[in-house]
Amino acid sequence: MNAEGTAPSGILLVDKPSGMTSHDVIYAVRRALGTRQAGHTGTLDPLATGLLAVMVGRAVKASPYLSAERKEYSAGIRFGVETDTEDITGNVISEMDVSFTEEEVRSACDALTGQIEQIPPMYSAKKVGGKKLYELARQGLTVSRTSQKVTVYSIDLVSSTAPSRDFRFRVSCSAGTYIRTLCADMGRILGCGAVMTSLRRLSAGPMSVDGAVGLDELKEMSREEAAGRLLPVDSVLIGAAAGRVKVIPFHEKLIRSGCAVLLRKITADTFPDGSYVLIYGENGFFSLGETVSTGEGPALKSRVLFEL
Repeated sequence: MNAEGTAPSGILLVDKPSGMTSHDVIYAVRRALGTRQAGHTGTLDPLATGLLAVMVGRAVKASPYLSAERKEYSAGIRFGVETDTEDITGNVISEMDVSFTEEEVRSACDALTGQIEQIPPMYSAKKVGGKKLYELARQGLTVSRTSQKVTVYSIDLVSSTAPSRDFRFRVSCSAGTYIRTLCADMGRILGCGAVMTSLRRLSAGPMSVDGAVGLDELKEMSREEAAGRLLPVDSVLIGAAAGRVKVIPFHEKLIRSGCAVLLRKITADTFPDGSYVLIYGENGFFSLGETVSTGEGPALKSRVLFEL
């Protein structure tokens, strides 16, 4: 909640509807809150629905630290079809009959669990040579892409409509994982191809779609009501931090000016080098700090100031 008359600042959890781009959602949030300073983390394709975290005001500084959060999705998959986009919206490349058991599907899920290599799809926002891949794909171009390591923590079969070829999965994975590519790879393992038919983001780090606002609901809110739905930055950043500390005014002044303060002078807690720590002063949270090594021992300094 922001003081009256101040620009809104915080994180709004939006339940994105299908058919809209992530930028469309940002535009709607800017209108609802009467601000131009807003951005999102973790792009969702137009086909996808679910959690989109929109950062407003000074909270936009949190983007790099939220993008790396573990994510959870519900995904629909259809076996026996391949498209140029790896999802149901693309042009069909091939179709074939399918013949496999549910146990073979579960086995394919197991094969794609753990640390795996993925090649980013051509229809993605990943940049190669300064160009977004989907821009090149729309020109009919295909370029070489470097595979990247991602971690799939679990793939759980939620439902199937056997003998139909449509299944639904729940996927927990690291940031940067392409669920469309996961579906396509599953189809390759089973020898029949597959496409993603639907995607819903359920959570990202500590953020859940259960607490998100729908765009229709947001449009009916006053600016004050919409601002009241903003989450404080620290409540979301806690997922990226090793802990939190409160400092006295003297140390707060030093940290705000960029100085490193010995950790032992602040707290009895210990944090590994390079850990993020939420720092609080007399008026509450003001900085995401980072632990650093000095000749006199571990110290804490500000990495990002959220309150001036």
